[in-house]
Amino acid sequence: MSKMKSNLRKFLRSMKRIALILIFLAAAPRMAAQTDSVQTQKVTVTRSYEPTVRDADKINANPETGQDASFGKKKVDYRLRELEAVSTFQAEKGKLTRPSVSLSGATEVPGYAYLAVGYPLQMNAGGGYVHQTDNGWKISGEADYDYKAATRTQGYAFGHDHRLGLHALAEKDADLWRTRYGLDYGLTASARRDTLNPLTSVADPFSYHQLHPYFKGDFHRTVFRDLNAAYTLTAGRGLAEHDWKLLWNNVFPIGSFKIQTGWDLSGLAGRTDSLSYNNFQAGLMPSLRLEKERLLFKLGFKLYYQNRTDINDQVLFYPDVSVDFRMVEEYLTLFLGYQGGLRQAGYRDWVVENPYILPVTDGRPVSTAYHIAGGFKGAVSSAMSYNLELGVRRQNDYPFMVYHTATGRAGFVTVYDRLDDYYFRVLLSYVKPSKFETKIRFLYAQYTPARLHKPYNLADYTLDWLMRFRIGDFGWESVLSYVGPRYDLVGGSEIKNPEYIGSQLRLSYHINKDMYLYLGGRNLLAKPYTPYTFHPERGLQLTLGAFYSF
Repeated sequence: MSKMKSNLRKFLRSMKRIALILIFLAAAPRMAAQTDSVQTQKVTVTRSYEPTVRDADKINANPETGQDASFGKKKVDYRLRELEAVSTFQAEKGKLTRPSVSLSGATEVPGYAYLAVGYPLQMNAGGGYVHQTDNGWKISGEADYDYKAATRTQGYAFGHDHRLGLHALAEKDADLWRTRYGLDYGLTASARRDTLNPLTSVADPFSYHQLHPYFKGDFHRTVFRDLNAAYTLTAGRGLAEHDWKLLWNNVFPIGSFKIQTGWDLSGLAGRTDSLSYNNFQAGLMPSLRLEKERLLFKLGFKLYYQNRTDINDQVLFYPDVSVDFRMVEEYLTLFLGYQGGLRQAGYRDWVVENPYILPVTDGRPVSTAYHIAGGFKGAVSSAMSYNLELGVRRQNDYPFMVYHTATGRAGFVTVYDRLDDYYFRVLLSYVKPSKFETKIRFLYAQYTPARLHKPYNLADYTLDWLMRFRIGDFGWESVLSYVGPRYDLVGGSEIKNPEYIGSQLRLSYHINKDMYLYLGGRNLLAKPYTPYTFHPERGLQLTLGAFYSF
């Protein structure tokens, strides 16, 4: 009996500690949010992501910020997402070490400019302007330039890097439709890059261009919806790749039902010094949607015709079924889905992940035979939301980027394999616009290639924590990430890139409503780690700059 009482007391003490910790964690964001009463003056970013050369050093699975203000209960999007292929996470380079400015559908200032210098020697500068016409058009322009001087770290030597981006956008929001015309151009160049490693010594100057015109139309009061047309040209380093797409939906409401027909016409054509490829696909995606007060049900399929250089013509069929059921108002929603799909994969995908690669790829499309996912999501309050998701997926012709030295120059070759994976994902978000914001993402995944021994360059687990807040004239933005070990194949032998902690921080101080100073930092722990094989992080990096709006 005395032992039972002792165990009971220990259990009660443990529960008390846990309750105190949970109360503190729930109250901390609210206390931080209540300390700020000053309106923010930074440019609002509302443009959706399209890979461009200015984004060449970013991973396409980063934390996102900037939600609209809302009052009362937060509205939850009760739709199952089509998840992209999981990729090793690395915090966005440059995102926090310079102002978060971009072309926008809604800006608070007509123009802005910024200039920053950093250690090791680097510079970034840019500016933009927004003009409103009398007939409702909003025309924007932006330019940005980044420079990093040659440096050495962890026994490696890096050459001078230059990156230039030019962007233009014209959009109009009318009663029946909204259209957006955009054009991006980027140039990435290295005057000289010496990569010293145990296998090779390289002097490989390079440059490549990327041109990306696009059009987006939303005809929200007609049956013609979500028109997207885009073209991307990537050229340089012995490569010329043309990527184009035309996507749109037709929606026909019939009582509580919606009949939707999606269309996909896209292609990818490219050549390298030794390879040439040409892919074309046409897709039809009909579906029937039932929307009730607590239920959203979708029943459909995707049918693709595909023509490729390396195989005969083929027709591919994928299911597209999902159900979302609101169990407790906005607070708890159950979602389930069984989907598949087809996406083009080319050199542009590797540009997003690693700008230093040698283009040795044949650009095969990736086929998701099935993706089964389910879980719970909801909004605890107008500021706090969550998403718990468990899934399993099979992808055919999944591209693995593998290091090689067959050409005598440091580079990567693309190895295609079937990839089976299952994962568990947790997303937690607390957002008070202009005051406090924190987001946590945890991902655990197990990957099983069909032929390869290891799933190269994919981590089993990642943890990302983004936080932003504003107190008076002082602002704080940080990203902390933990990435598990990844494997690669070098010279026929597997090597291990160990786990690492990536960190970014940007502090800002507003001198007045038009100008603020900022201090940015990367790899604040100054620990050596290697996001990509033989391309380590450049040690501690600091940036000091000024932002001026007019």
